[in-house]
Amino acid sequence: MKPGEKCGLMILGMDYAYVGCELGKKEMTILQSVCKDANKKNPEIVEQRTLAIGTEFYFRVTVGDSSFCTFSISRNGKKFTEFGKTFTAREGLWVGARIGLFSTAPAPGKTGFVDLDWVRCE
Repeated sequence: MKPGEKCGLMILGMDYAYVGCELGKKEMTILQSVCKDANKKNPEIVEQRTLAIGTEFYFRVTVGDSSFCTFSISRNGKKFTEFGKTFTAREGLWVGARIGLFSTAPAPGKTGFVDLDWVRCE
């Protein structure tokens, strides 16, 4: 990753939330961000941010009753710790809420990318 790039796991609809990592000028951080009424171009709010240790992470989202989504992170893929606030998924414009992976770059015309080993849905 290059400074300013982000990647992560998200739940996307009229509102969205994600857990991911972002490379700053000198350090990598893990963060959870939420955007309410994203279709109205509202800004994201960072709910939690912490300094990352290493460069390999596992992200998970558990969707429960009433569309409550709980994000968690792990360094080894075995022991997960809840991260950020519980998020309530909302429908999208044409379909229900979706799950997705993303990678972004900070400047227009630039492209970010991330290497993924695997994705599992249960």
